[in-house]
Amino acid sequence: MTQQTNILCILDGFGLSVDSVNNAVSRAKMPMLKKLLQTYPWATLNADGEAVGQEDGLVGNSEVGHMNIGGLKLVPQLSFQITKSAEDAFSLNSQLFPDQLFDPKLVLPTVFTTSKVVHLFGLFSTGAIHSDLRHWVGAIEAAGRAGAEKIVLHLATDGRDSDRQSLVETWSHFIEEYKIRLQPFEKHMVLGSIAGRFYAMDRDKNWDRVAKGTGVLFASNTEHLVEDYLQKTYQSKEKTDFYSKLSFQVNQSHSSFDSIKQEIQAVAQYNYEQEMYDEYIQPYSSWLHPIEPNDTLWLINFRTDRMKQFAKLICDIQKEVNFSLNILAMNDYGDGNALATNNESLSQNGVGYYPIFEPKPVENTLAQYISSLGKTQLHIAETEKYNHVTYFLNGGQDKKWTGEEWIVIPSNKVNSHAEKPEMKAKEVTDTIIESLEQHRFDYIVVNYANPDMVGHTGDIDAAISSMEFLDQQLGRLVEMCEQHGHKMIIIADHGNIEKVGEYEENGKHLIDTEHNAHPVPCIFVDPHFNNHSFIQNLEEIQQNLNIKLDIQSISQAFNVNTTYDLSGRTWLTQQQINEKTQLPLWNAGVFLLTV
Repeated sequence: MTQQTNILCILDGFGLSVDSVNNAVSRAKMPMLKKLLQTYPWATLNADGEAVGQEDGLVGNSEVGHMNIGGLKLVPQLSFQITKSAEDAFSLNSQLFPDQLFDPKLVLPTVFTTSKVVHLFGLFSTGAIHSDLRHWVGAIEAAGRAGAEKIVLHLATDGRDSDRQSLVETWSHFIEEYKIRLQPFEKHMVLGSIAGRFYAMDRDKNWDRVAKGTGVLFASNTEHLVEDYLQKTYQSKEKTDFYSKLSFQVNQSHSSFDSIKQEIQAVAQYNYEQEMYDEYIQPYSSWLHPIEPNDTLWLINFRTDRMKQFAKLICDIQKEVNFSLNILAMNDYGDGNALATNNESLSQNGVGYYPIFEPKPVENTLAQYISSLGKTQLHIAETEKYNHVTYFLNGGQDKKWTGEEWIVIPSNKVNSHAEKPEMKAKEVTDTIIESLEQHRFDYIVVNYANPDMVGHTGDIDAAISSMEFLDQQLGRLVEMCEQHGHKMIIIADHGNIEKVGEYEENGKHLIDTEHNAHPVPCIFVDPHFNNHSFIQNLEEIQQNLNIKLDIQSISQAFNVNTTYDLSGRTWLTQQQINEKTQLPLWNAGVFLLTV
């Protein structure tokens, strides 16, 4: 008898919504998906807001989604603690915010003895996925209250988790929304640099990009030490000629806020005219406020995956060029450079940065439980989502349990995944099928990056092409399951691909590249699915893991398998989506253990 393998298939960024010109799922030819929805039991999962441990109203993302899926329980998110602490300039309250290590307001004065200049770097976005504007406000307040004489803003621009031309609007919103809190520090605030997240926030080992996005923070340092180091080590040099024709004058009679806005507008417009939108804005330096020795650098991003390379490069600069920087960070980015801290001073015990918050790893995860059963498991994804199916799925732990294997398929080296919308879905599927044929694993967790990464491009044609290719790969896995007795649960971690591309809103022409709050599917690919046995297994798992499941809601969700007519162009109606019971996303990891 063939060894049965249970597969958890995560379609990253794949939500369910009604047919529209922006819905790449309904517009694509996806016969396999339609067959699954008509043949097998399925429900929907809630992947945003409080259902995944965030604030109500915040859309889900891949990091949060995978931590909940792998956590086998609701996993409260660090971002919520940071947001609450930021309301009072990060005053330490270990009872309310147990993962906060120290109070920046108390620590910063201890490092201001030589330089009272603070540089803030992070994603400047309304998306609240890698950073949060409220965290920027709290950091400005903390630095100002601690006696900073200059607060230099280094903006990584978004265009992926926000509209692709939203930089100026984001600045206006930032000042208007938080003006009362920011105004006391306005005279200290200046613009240091701007760069699209494509550069400093790379996570695919494109070190030349990261070096280019990092170099502008130091661009006009008189000794050119950093510039020389980056050129020598990464063959990276800022394209100084790109901005050679940029010409604007700041109105000196305007406030600092307005002066910064003028500069942001000029840089944004200059890039837009050359069809380089927020994600790809060429690194720009104001040339007036570079990072100098003994300054303080505060990294605003709380999410780790797109800060690892940047943080490592900053620490390499610190080590090789000896800038004597004091570096704070919102989180331990998992790059091995985090230093020990206390609430009174920054201990000088090596080159690195000092995390203000450091979340405790999630215990009793899916991978840990599978290992405890003496079973084998494979976690596989392409590079773009490799951290999610390993580090994040395992609860913020960068380690394997006994019997656990990780495989990464290198992602395409492209500027935009719209160039090759098939991504590495075939190679990922090939590897899974080979593993199934060799009977190597009891469990497989796979992430397909296509819906999220191509959805972020805003290119609806590429998105449709990507979904059609992904459907073919799903067909290959379903065929293996049906022919050889394997079982698969198909889910997603958040929505994206079901709303992508150009649209009109309030008279404005926009391009959707963002995540959204649509429910995601949970499909049991199991010809012999039995609701009664499924619930019995759930009750046993619940007792073993000491977790709380809403058994009644789960039973209702999968008890009735309504047949939908999805022939031709027909797609799910809003009523059909709504009538499906929405279960918390974290249930999906538990479900895998029952099949």
